[in-house]
Amino acid sequence: FGVPRREAVKELALCGRGLAPLVCVVGGAVAVAQTPLVEEDVLRLASVQAPALRVANAASLQAEAQVAASGLWPNPSLQFQRNQSFDPLDISENSLFLTVPIISGRQAAGRSLARVGAEGVNLRREATRVNAVASALRTFYQALAAERRTALLRSAQGQLDDAQRVLRSREAVGESSG
Repeated sequence: FGVPRREAVKELALCGRGLAPLVCVVGGAVAVAQTPLVEEDVLRLASVQAPALRVANAASLQAEAQVAASGLWPNPSLQFQRNQSFDPLDISENSLFLTVPIISGRQAAGRSLARVGAEGVNLRREATRVNAVASALRTFYQALAAERRTALLRSAQGQLDDAQRVLRSREAVGESSG
């Protein structure tokens, strides 16, 4: 696909079933696979460790926190005030004010808006998960196909080497035709 060989190796992040220990590049770190991965491992790893999915999970948690915060009532306030005049009548007045915000439909609308926003974030998170899994599976099956092609080519090379050996031995004895 026009990707230089080195770049293709850098993009390979998963190993296939039955592959010999294969160099895997995950997040820029190079490691040799100790045991070959199977499809279930690829699904599990892609569903948990994809960087884009981690970001989407954090956004989902933030959206859920906004839903919870939107359901809170505003804090009431309490205020005390004292007025006193120092004239011949010496009048004093003490006042206590309790302010309780009355919210009609605004709080319910804010809560509904936050809930819809959270649902949208959760849908984007799920789409990110599906894309990460699809990408990982695509890479897994490409590696598996490459392994099978390599095995077929090695088998064909072995058969050609055998045929060449037989042909040379017949030439040495003078039994070959052509």
